Amino acid sequence: MKRSINAILLSMGAILITHLIMSAFLAGLLQFVDLKESNVDIIIRYMNYVIFLGAGGIAGYIGQKRGWLLGCLLTIAYSFILFIYQHQVSDFPLSWEYVYHYLILTLFSTTGGIIGVQITIRKAAHSS
Repeated sequence: MKRSINAILLSMGAILITHLIMSAFLAGLLQFVDLKESNVDIIIRYMNYVIFLGAGGIAGYIGQKRGWLLGCLLTIAYSFILFIYQHQVSDFPLSWEYVYHYLILTLFSTTGGIIGVQITIRKAAHSS
C-alpha cells in the first residue's frame, strides 16, 4: 500500500515537473515561431498524452504490481485535483470535451503503468 501511494505521488511530481519544463519550452518556441492557437492546443494535447504515458510507466515501475490500477488512479487523482483547482479559482465549467480528454489520459496512463510493471518484471528476470 505504501509503495503504491509513493508511486502515485512520485508520478504526480514527475507530471508537474515535466509540465513546467514543457511549458517553458513551448513559451520559448512561441517567441520564435508563429503558431496558430489551434496548433498550440494540439501540441499541448499530445504532450499531455506522452507525459501521462511516462508518468504511468513511472508509477508501474515503482509500484511493481497492478500497474494498470496505479496508472488509472494517478490520472483520477490528478484530474480531480486539477478540476477542484480550476473550479475554485477560475470557475471553469465542466464540459464533455474535458471529460473525453481525461478519459484518454487515463488510457495512456494505464498503458504506461502496464509497461512500467513489464519493465520491472523483465529487469528482474535478466538480473537473476
